[in-house]
Amino acid sequence: MLFMGTQKYPIENDYGQFLSSHGGHSNAYTAGEHTNYYFDVDHSFLQEAMDRFAQFFISPLFLEDGTEREMNAVDSEHKKNLQSDPWRVHQLEKDLCDPKHPYSRFGTGSLETLRDIPQSQGLQVRKLLLDFHKRYYSANIMKCVVLGRDSLETLEQWATECFSRIENNNVPVPSFETHPLSQNQLQQEIWVKPVKQSRSLTVSFPFPDSRQHYKTRPASYISHLVGHESEGSLLSYLKTKGWAQNLSAGHASGGIGFAFFSIHVELTQLGLDKYHDVICAIFQYIKMIQRQGPLEWIYDECRSVARMNFRFQEKSSPASYCSRTASAMHDYPTPDILSGPHLMEVFDPETIQRLLDLMQPHNFRVIVQNPKFETEGWTRAKWYGTEYKVVPFSSEFKQQLDQIQEISQMHLPERNQFIPDSFDLLPIESDGAPQIVLESPLMRLWYKQDHLFKIPKAAIYLEIISPLAYQDVRSCVLTRLFTELLKDALNEFSYAAELAGLDYSLTNTPEGMVLTLNGFSNKIHLLADQFILKMKQAEFSELQFHRIKERLNKSYHNWFLESPASQATYFVTFLLQDTLYHAQRKIQVLEHLTLQDLNAFVPQLLSKMFIQGFVHGNLHKQKVREIGQKMIQDLQYQALEEDQRLADVRTHIINGAEHTFYHLVYNPNNVNSAIEFCLQIGPENDVQGRALLGLLAQISGEPVFDQLRTKEQLGYSVYGGIRKMRWHGYRIVIQSERDPIYLEERIELFLRQFQQTLLEMPDEKFNKYKQAYVNNLLEKPKNLNQHSNRLWNIISSRYYDFDRNETDASFVQSIQKQQLVQFYQHAIVGPERRKISVHMVSQKLKDTQRQGQELVDEDVQEQKKQWPLSEPPVPAKRVDQFVIN
Repeated sequence: MLFMGTQKYPIENDYGQFLSSHGGHSNAYTAGEHTNYYFDVDHSFLQEAMDRFAQFFISPLFLEDGTEREMNAVDSEHKKNLQSDPWRVHQLEKDLCDPKHPYSRFGTGSLETLRDIPQSQGLQVRKLLLDFHKRYYSANIMKCVVLGRDSLETLEQWATECFSRIENNNVPVPSFETHPLSQNQLQQEIWVKPVKQSRSLTVSFPFPDSRQHYKTRPASYISHLVGHESEGSLLSYLKTKGWAQNLSAGHASGGIGFAFFSIHVELTQLGLDKYHDVICAIFQYIKMIQRQGPLEWIYDECRSVARMNFRFQEKSSPASYCSRTASAMHDYPTPDILSGPHLMEVFDPETIQRLLDLMQPHNFRVIVQNPKFETEGWTRAKWYGTEYKVVPFSSEFKQQLDQIQEISQMHLPERNQFIPDSFDLLPIESDGAPQIVLESPLMRLWYKQDHLFKIPKAAIYLEIISPLAYQDVRSCVLTRLFTELLKDALNEFSYAAELAGLDYSLTNTPEGMVLTLNGFSNKIHLLADQFILKMKQAEFSELQFHRIKERLNKSYHNWFLESPASQATYFVTFLLQDTLYHAQRKIQVLEHLTLQDLNAFVPQLLSKMFIQGFVHGNLHKQKVREIGQKMIQDLQYQALEEDQRLADVRTHIINGAEHTFYHLVYNPNNVNSAIEFCLQIGPENDVQGRALLGLLAQISGEPVFDQLRTKEQLGYSVYGGIRKMRWHGYRIVIQSERDPIYLEERIELFLRQFQQTLLEMPDEKFNKYKQAYVNNLLEKPKNLNQHSNRLWNIISSRYYDFDRNETDASFVQSIQKQQLVQFYQHAIVGPERRKISVHMVSQKLKDTQRQGQELVDEDVQEQKKQWPLSEPPVPAKRVDQFVIN
C-alpha cells in the first residue's frame, strides 16, 4: 500500500517508475517483529529516490481503490501458498501453540481477515490502516541505512532532510514474557499429511531469546555439533541405519523474548516406519554432548571460522546490504552492528550447558510428516486446510526416552583439516580476459587471476561432457543417480570443507555434469582432488543405493506438485529445447534400475569424456595447470571425437506461426492456473537483437507489473523479461485464479497498448531508460563469486565473447527510439512474430473451453520435428588466440 502513492508524489506507480527508469528496484517484507523496506538506484538519483521513499512513512494516501486492490494482492499471495508445505506446516506449528500467545495467530493475510471479518464488525479497513500507520510507523522504533558514493556528511544531510518529518510517537517495543510452547503443548506428536512426497520429523524445544548472548553464541555451538555431518555424527549414524537422507539443526528466534531449537530430519520410508527410534537416536547424541560438556577447542574452531568469514566477507548488492544492516540495528549496539551477526567472541561454557540442559526428553514436541497417513477423522487447519492429528506421547515411548543410553557409533567431530593456514595473496601477473592454460583433446582449462577483489579465494568450474549422460532417458536417470550417490558418499568429507568456507555443487546437464567449487584458495585443491578420486573409485552399497533411489523418486514425484507457473515455464523449455525428458518417463525408468545397472553404466560414462574448466581467483597459472593434469591422470579417460567435445543443447526455432498449448495443473487441489507467453526474438549471439531485447525488458518490466498485477489484479506472481536460451525470447509469466485464456487476452492487450506507450514516450525519458540499461550492463561485479559466474557463463556458452556487456552497451547507446519501435512492431506485435504460449489450467476451473493444442508427449515430438534447430555456437575469435604457455 505504501508504494501506491503519497501526498507529495500522488501518482500510483511514480516510485516504481522512477526507480526503473534509473536502473533501480525495490522490495519489502514483513517478518515476525518488523517490516523491512529497501531500494537501490543509480547513484546520481539517490537523493530524489530517498525523498520518494521517505514519504511512505510521512504521508501515504491509502486510497480506497488501492486498498481494495492490495487486499486482493495479499489474498492472491496467500492462495499461491495454499499448497506449499513449508507455509502449511509453519502456520500449523503456530496454530498449535498456546492459544493465548500472539505467536499463535495467522501469520499473513487473506480477504477473510482483511476484508470480511472487519466488515462484519462494522470496521473500515482504510481507517484501520491509517491508524496502524500513525501508531506504529514511529521514529523511535525505526532504523535506516543509507549507502552511497557521496560523502558521509552529504548522506547525513540528505537523510536528515528526508526523514526528519517522520513522527515520534514513543511507541514501546513489544516483548513477550511467556513462551508459546507451554507445558500443555509439549510431549506431543503432531501427525501431518503433506501435499508433497515429504517424509520427515521435526523435534522442537522451547528456548530462551539469546540475542543478548551475541558475543558468545551458545546456541551456535550446539547447532554446530547436532547438525554436523561428518563420521560419528548423528546424521552419519542415521544414514548407516538407512533411516535418514538429510538433517539440519538450529536456533531460531520466534519474537522478542522467546526462541526455538529445532532438529529436522528428512526420513527414508524405513526411517518413517521407525521414527521413534530416530527420535531416540537424537537424544542419544544429545546425551553424549551433554556428558562431554562444552569443549573450548570446538568453540575455538567455530570462532576461528567465524572470524575468517567476517574478515574476508565480500560485498553484496547495496539493497540487500542495507536491508540486513537496518535489521541488525534493532538487535545490536552501535559498535557491533556490522560484526554482531557474524562473530563468536567469548567462550561461555555455563550458558552453553544451561541451554543443553533444556534439551530433555520431557521438553519437546515432534511433527511427523507422512504422505501416506490415513486421515479419516483428522482435523483440518483453519487457514491452509492442513490435515493433522495431535497424539500425546504414549507411556511406552516416554519409557523408551527415559532409558536412553549413549552408543559407541556416535562421537564428536575431528579437528577440521580444511581451515586455511594461509591467507597470502599472490602477486598480480595478468589482469586481462581468461586464458587457456591447458588445451588438449581431453581438456580445455581456462584461467584468470583475480585482480579486482584481492582476497584469498578461488573458484573452480568443471563441465564434464559425456554423450552418454543424456543419450536416452535411461542414461539420463542413471547419470543423475550417480551424481546423487557421489555427493552422498562425499558428504562426510565435504561437510568439513563447507564449514571452513569451501562450497561445492554437482549438477546434471544434457551435456553431462558440472562441478563447481569455491572458497578459500589455500585448500581448495584438496576438495577438488578428493572429488575426482571419489568419482573414479566410487563404490556404493545396496543400502545407500536404495536410499538415494528413494530420494530421487520422491523428487521426481514432487515435480507434479510444483507451482503452475514453474510448470508453465518448464513446458515452454520442453517445447523449445532439443531434448528434455519428462518426470513421468524418468519415474518409469527409475523404478526398474538396480545397483548392478549403475555399476555397469558408470565406467562407460567416464570412459570417454571432454572437460572444459575454468579457475578464477588467488591461484597461480602453474598450480591451475597442475590441477588439470592431475584430473586427467586420476580419471584416466579417453578423448571424444572432436565434434562431440563441446556438443551443445540447441533450441527449436518456431517457424513463423503462433502456437498455444495447454495442460491441466497436476495438483487437483491447486486453485491457481498459469501462463507463460513467450516471443522468440533471435540467436544469442545477435548483438543487435540482444541489445534491443534487453532495452525492451528494461523499459517494460515495471509497466508489466503495474498494469497486470497492481491495476488488473491478475495474480500475485506477475513478471516480464528475457527468456535466455540459444534463441533468446521475451516472455510474460502470470500465475492466477483466472482462466489462462483470459490471461492471454490481457497480455495481448497490454502488448498492443504498450506499443503506443513507446511511440508517445518523450526522448528524454527514453534516454533515461537507455542510460539505466547501459549502467546495468557496465556495472562492475560486487564480489569474486559474481565475477566468476559471469565469466563462466560466457565460457560455458561456447562463444568466448568476454566483452559481451561492453559490446551490448555500446550498441544500446546508438539505439534510437524509432529503431526500438520498429523492433517491437515486428517481433512483439507483428504478424510474423514467433509466439509460443503454454496454459496450465487449474482443475478447479470447471466447464471452460480450452485453447490450442493439448500437451501430449507424442504429439509434441511430432510438432518439434517441424521446427528447425538453432546453429551451434561459434567462438567470437579463434580459440588458439586464448592459449598461453
